[in-house]
Amino acid sequence: MKIKRILTSGLVVTLVAVLSGCQTKQAPTSTETSVTNQTKISETETSRETTSENLDLGQEITVPLDDVIALYQETYPDTHLTSIELEPERNQYIYKLEGVDEQEEYELKVDATTKEMKKQKNEALDRDERNGVKLKNKAIDLTNLASLNDVTETAKKEAVDYTPVEWELKQELGVTYWKVNLKQAHKEKEVKINAQDLSILKVEDDD
Repeated sequence: MKIKRILTSGLVVTLVAVLSGCQTKQAPTSTETSVTNQTKISETETSRETTSENLDLGQEITVPLDDVIALYQETYPDTHLTSIELEPERNQYIYKLEGVDEQEEYELKVDATTKEMKKQKNEALDRDERNGVKLKNKAIDLTNLASLNDVTETAKKEAVDYTPVEWELKQELGVTYWKVNLKQAHKEKEVKINAQDLSILKVEDDD
């Protein structure tokens, strides 16, 4: 799998995942909406500690992952997440969350600094993915997840002196795992880590 070239510097994030569910609903048409000026993250929220680090482009990652998952669930209640990504897009970090129910797939993009919803989209699944097929094969297991901070530190041990720049949570063959992309000058590594027990599944170089 080819790793995308990223022109950003490093960051450290402490993020926590939460539970999600699933529902059946029907909508034959595809819709897409760009959304701005949504609710920003509360500065007084709970005892959770969030750390962030400035990027070269002046952006920060301040929105915890569990807040973004909760926002997705409010936007698309009772669907089930199939992937979560945190990556740079147009000079800022963006969360991209995708999910499904029995008949449709959903996408939500959220600014990782302001918690603004940047994009909402839903469309019908392909015929061979409907009636729970994709839901069964791709739904990620959000229970007993290791923290994203621990995942990042585990990846850095496999790529010493590399900087983590992208994260993706997904599921294949019943295993939910994080894929962390790291960069050092013109070299890159991809580390796949079991999302529950932090075991290393695969390390790939792209020099």
